[in-house]
Amino acid sequence: MRANPQIAGSTSVYGGLPCCLAPATRGRSGEHAHQPPHPGNCSRGIDMSMNIKAIVAGAVGVLACASAAAQVPDCNSNSILDADEITSGRSFDSNNNGVPDSCEASFAPPVIRAIAINRGPNCGWWTTGIVPGIWDIYVSRSPAGNSWMNGATAAGETIDLWAELKPGVNTFYVWHDTNGCASSVFALGLWFTADAAPKIAASSGSPGVPYSGSMNSAIDGSGVNGSGMTSAEIGGWTVRLMSYVVSEAGDVVGPGSIGPSGSVDIRATIVLEVTSND
Repeated sequence: MRANPQIAGSTSVYGGLPCCLAPATRGRSGEHAHQPPHPGNCSRGIDMSMNIKAIVAGAVGVLACASAAAQVPDCNSNSILDADEITSGRSFDSNNNGVPDSCEASFAPPVIRAIAINRGPNCGWWTTGIVPGIWDIYVSRSPAGNSWMNGATAAGETIDLWAELKPGVNTFYVWHDTNGCASSVFALGLWFTADAAPKIAASSGSPGVPYSGSMNSAIDGSGVNGSGMTSAEIGGWTVRLMSYVVSEAGDVVGPGSIGPSGSVDIRATIVLEVTSND
């Protein structure tokens, strides 16, 4: 967002507010009954009728707000409150102290940042990534399809995916609306970094079948090829796709929102094993 040029460098005040922020008051017929001094130019001096107490109170309020904002817990600086991460299942809190385990560990496992499922040229693709015009998929640790880790109704109000892994077996349930697609193609891509291509790419199966064909990037929407790998080394950890199974699963989500849409859903069950390389 661009800075307002009238606010930047403001030196004049009006009633305890910067002059270019002070609202005009209106008369009964809507005419401007009073305007702050020089509303279009905040550099023309100080209104001598200013209220010093109001100025001080405003300054204290600003400092208090800044202090409160600085104290809001977001230990990993991902713009999602720690409490929301834990509530939605994005993060673990094994000791129930309100702090994600990953922030307390000296050597935390990777995080799944995006998932995409390609359904072939006749159907297109679905993703957790913010790619305009592409249908959405929704991720949960629950087979019932709740406690969503992305989407507008997820705690934290973000459609970005943030799915922390833990050592051992991790299971995710990934839902998407078929939107009329009858294709049997289910090419899966998993992203742990901001690279365009996925680190793990597989066709459905148990175990998952390596996929190296064309697909789309959940990071930037570009055309990429699958890695052809069902395991990847990421930051001192190995993540292995144990299984990737798809099945029809009622009507829980729509092509662009969480909630029934009148058409059948596909639920992909993704099982990952995470081990340390140390």
